Amino acid sequence: MRTKLAFIQVCVFLMLGLFYSALAFGKSYQVDDLIFLPQSKYPSEVEKVLKSAKESIYITMYAIIARDRDYHPVNNLVWILLDAHKRGVKVKVILENSLKEKNQLAYKLLSKEGIEVKYDKEKILTHTKLLVIDEYITILGSANWTYSAFEMNNESSVLIKSKEIAEIFLSHIKAIDAGVSPADVVLAEVPFKAMARKRIPVVTVNNAQVHFQMGCNYYQNKMYDKAIQELKKSIEIDSKHTQARYYLNLCYKAKGEEYNETK
Repeated sequence: MRTKLAFIQVCVFLMLGLFYSALAFGKSYQVDDLIFLPQSKYPSEVEKVLKSAKESIYITMYAIIARDRDYHPVNNLVWILLDAHKRGVKVKVILENSLKEKNQLAYKLLSKEGIEVKYDKEKILTHTKLLVIDEYITILGSANWTYSAFEMNNESSVLIKSKEIAEIFLSHIKAIDAGVSPADVVLAEVPFKAMARKRIPVVTVNNAQVHFQMGCNYYQNKMYDKAIQELKKSIEIDSKHTQARYYLNLCYKAKGEEYNETK
């Protein structure tokens, strides 16, 4: 058990070390606050944020392992999601497909009450543990929603308050939802030494390609309006993206409309 925990701890430090590596160039974004969440603080802070959500909660999680019992720390968060849905908050959850058996109870509890919950594409492993709340608060790190993560493991996560950062990670969730290849999904790298209300250097690369890939996936699934929206975003970022224009034309043809660049 000690060897297993030590291995998990090393993986966590490596992941966060890479993700929060400080960069001295690139575009900067406004961050209002950045809070470290060890496993001892994660459940209570997530609970607080979910209860305060007013408009939307987006989650992509490798594992949400609820249990069939009166109280369980994971069940508690699932119930809070149900309460948020009942008060009119948009809730969307994406779970890892290969863990269907372990994620099954959480899936059933959420979907039964009308929450939009789905499994990711079978050919792509979604190892992300990410929440975006009200398009302002982002929570990400190593912690799954499991008893082990909350009570036993060494876990490290971070809570970021920033509309601009939330927008980036919400795009990542949408890319996962659309089945975009991981090679085409580029996340921001936020320096760990960031202080509240400082401009933080963040590098984003080739977002036009991310929107293009999402548009292609929507097109293949005959979701033409969503495809058009993503392809137009790709062209706005990169006006010379000829493939995006080609697929945009195909979308309009599929709808029986003529493509007009002024649309």
